Amino acid sequence: VPIDRAQHVRLQVLVIRGGGYDAVDIRHGEHIEFDNVTIYAGAYGLKARNTGPMKLYNSAIYGSVPPWSTRGETSLRERPWESKGRNLTRLNTHALIIPAAGDEYSVYYFPYNRLWEISYCEFADAHDGVYMGDIDGLKFHHNYVHNFQDDGVYLSSFRKLYYPQHGPRLFYENVISGCIMSFAFGGDARLSSDVHVCRNILDAAAVVSDHGSPPWESMRWYHNTILANPKFILSSRTGGRPWQVFNNLLLMGKATEGKPQEGAAWGGNVAGDPGFKTPGDFRLPAGSAPVDGGVAIPEDWFDPRRDQEKGKPDAGAIPAGGERLKVGRYGRLDF
Repeated sequence: VPIDRAQHVRLQVLVIRGGGYDAVDIRHGEHIEFDNVTIYAGAYGLKARNTGPMKLYNSAIYGSVPPWSTRGETSLRERPWESKGRNLTRLNTHALIIPAAGDEYSVYYFPYNRLWEISYCEFADAHDGVYMGDIDGLKFHHNYVHNFQDDGVYLSSFRKLYYPQHGPRLFYENVISGCIMSFAFGGDARLSSDVHVCRNILDAAAVVSDHGSPPWESMRWYHNTILANPKFILSSRTGGRPWQVFNNLLLMGKATEGKPQEGAAWGGNVAGDPGFKTPGDFRLPAGSAPVDGGVAIPEDWFDPRRDQEKGKPDAGAIPAGGERLKVGRYGRLDF
């Protein structure tokens, strides 16, 4: 499905499959919406450049990487100077969303991809999940990101965004699981806009890490329930840029990792299993350590569940007595 210089277009109640290299290709789209659309990706599910505002909601993008394949056999291993195996991922699905950006020689370097909102969607079955780097202004919430061989959400920008105008990229109230890294940086990356991560449930081998030591943006991590290895969440790699970590519930590891590095600050993080009553239900049991275990965060920090807090802030994604987190199409999945 090509969308080229179209405005005010809504795709609704559709199934898109057999797209080959790009199932959906958008160039210079304005006010584009996907409502209850299912995309079965070939190499890539949705690729967009110079596009926005754009909304995806109650939709899904599925790749074609089979669940029995492994990262080791589908990574990039066939290079001009060596051969170590087949690139099965390049024959199947590498990533589900690519926000493409301009090169130095591009006639249309501007406008950037901008003002995207992706909500109540599902993403699964690819090597990587969604690339969310080259976007100026992003709200990513109530999504189910699951079953990837490598990274769930890629944060790096591969074409520098000069002076982004639309604030930080917001990731809130999502469930990201079944991958090596929930959030990742990598490649020949450039700095993009700040990243704020709050009220998510994150279950992976690592909550955040990188490939090849690229620069990391300034980040805020607050009120998340983290089942993944939290090693790097408490060791800023931002080179002095702000790295703020508050009120997270860490089911493994420690609540602190020594003295914060330059530009980093943390507090109110609680480590240990609070004794969830039912598998898959991440509401806090009464009297558990995360209840009232957090610290106050600034009023100007976005928090969709601030009004559910009673007394001192709780650590974790769901305040004591709060409703379960509903994600995926039409909020069909409860956590």
